[in-house]
Amino acid sequence: MYKNITTIILLLCTIGNELTCCICLDLYTGPVTLSYGRSFCMECIRDTFETQEGYGLYSCPECRANFETRPFLQKSLRLSNIVETLRMTKAENSRAIHCSHCVHSIVPAIKTCLNCEVSLCAVHVKVHNTSLDHVLMEPTTFSKDRKCSKHKKVLEYYCTDDAICICVSCRLDGDHRGHLVETIQEASEKKRDGELRPILEKLSSRRKLMEKIQALREHKQEIHDKAVNLTERTRGLFSQITEQVKALEKEVLGEIAKQNKLLSLSVSDLIHQVEIQKETLSAQILEVEQFCSHADPLTVLREKTPYYDLTAGNYPQPHVRNLDEGPVSLILHRGLGHVANVLFEGAKRQIPRTIETCNVMLDLHTAHHKILLSGDRTCASSSPPISLNYADHPERFSSRQVLSSSRFSSGKHYWQVDLSKAQRWIIRGGLWQHREEG
Repeated sequence: MYKNITTIILLLCTIGNELTCCICLDLYTGPVTLSYGRSFCMECIRDTFETQEGYGLYSCPECRANFETRPFLQKSLRLSNIVETLRMTKAENSRAIHCSHCVHSIVPAIKTCLNCEVSLCAVHVKVHNTSLDHVLMEPTTFSKDRKCSKHKKVLEYYCTDDAICICVSCRLDGDHRGHLVETIQEASEKKRDGELRPILEKLSSRRKLMEKIQALREHKQEIHDKAVNLTERTRGLFSQITEQVKALEKEVLGEIAKQNKLLSLSVSDLIHQVEIQKETLSAQILEVEQFCSHADPLTVLREKTPYYDLTAGNYPQPHVRNLDEGPVSLILHRGLGHVANVLFEGAKRQIPRTIETCNVMLDLHTAHHKILLSGDRTCASSSPPISLNYADHPERFSSRQVLSSSRFSSGKHYWQVDLSKAQRWIIRGGLWQHREEG
C-alpha cells in the first residue's frame, strides 16, 4: 500500500513538469489555452500581450510565433482542475509527517515521540520503548521550542498568569508553582475561539474585494475580446468594400480603355484616307504647275487641259467622334450604388445598428399664425407680419410656437436642431427648456 502511494506521488510530480507555465516557471494559475494549443497562466500571458501592444505585433513567448491581432484567451476548466488537484496533493504531501525509521520508502507517521524526537508509523509504534514514559502525540515536526529550556522537558502546560508555556517541573517545583495553569490543548482552544476565529471571520468577509477584482479583470478581458472581435468584423467589412471598389475601378478603366482603342482605330483610318487624298491632290497640283510652266505659248495651246473634279464634295470633311463619358458615368454610378448597398448591408449584418433615427415632424394644428412650416414639416421659421391663413383649431398657439407631432413612450432620445440661420429660438422638451435670443 505504501509503495503504491509513493508511486502515485512520484507520478504526480512528473506530471507537474507538464503543467508548468513557461513564463513564471510555476504551476498554472487560472490556465488559458490559445487557439494554437499553447497554455499559460492567465495573468502571465495577459501581461505579456499588454507589453507587446505598442509594437503592433504579438509573439508567443514559448514558440515565438507572430500574430497581427491579439490571440483570444480561452479558459481551460479541465486543465485548471488537474492543476488544482496536483497542487492540493503536493500540499498534503509536504504537510505529511513521515516515519523516521522507514528510510527506504515514504511511510506516513501516526505518532510522534517528543522525548526521542522521532515520528513513528503503525509498525514502529508497536516496538517503540514505552517503559521510559515517553510522550506520544499526533504527528508533528520537531523544534527546540517544544521543550523547556530550563528542565529540558516537554512543554505540556500553559501558565495564564505569565502567558507562557511550561513543563511539568515548572508547574510543580519551578517558578510557576501555584499559578493558574491549563493544558496546552485547553489554552490553544480558548485562543482559537476567542481571538483567532473572530479575526478570521473579519478577514474572510474581505474576500468579496478579491471577487470584485476578479470580476473587474474578467470585465476588462471581455471588453478587450469584444474590441478584437469588432475590429476583425470592421476590417472584414472594409476589405470587402475595398475589393468592390477595386473591381469597379477595373471596370471603369476598362470601359475608358475600350473607347480609347476603338476611337483611336477610327481616327487612324481617317488619317490614312486623308493622307491618300493629300498625295493625290499633291500630284494634281504638280501636274498643273508643270503645264503652266511651259514657256512656249503654242505648246500651252496645243496641249489638252487635264480634267479634275473640282466640286466641293470631292474632299468631304472627315467626321471624328469624341470619347463618350456617358457609359463611363453610368458604370461608375451604378457601381458606386452597388458598393453603397454592400457597405450598408454589411454594416447592418456585421455591426448592427443600435441607434434608430427619425425626423421630428411639426404639428400644423398647433402652429401659430405667424409660424411658417416647410413642406416636409421639419423646419419652422417666422413668417412676415401678415398672418398665415391657418384653419382654426383648439390646439393652435396664440404665441409664436409650434409643437412636435412625434411622441416617445420610453427609451433615451436626443434632438439635433439646425439653428445656423435662427436669430431667436426656444426649444421646450418635457420638463426642460432652453432660450436663446440674438
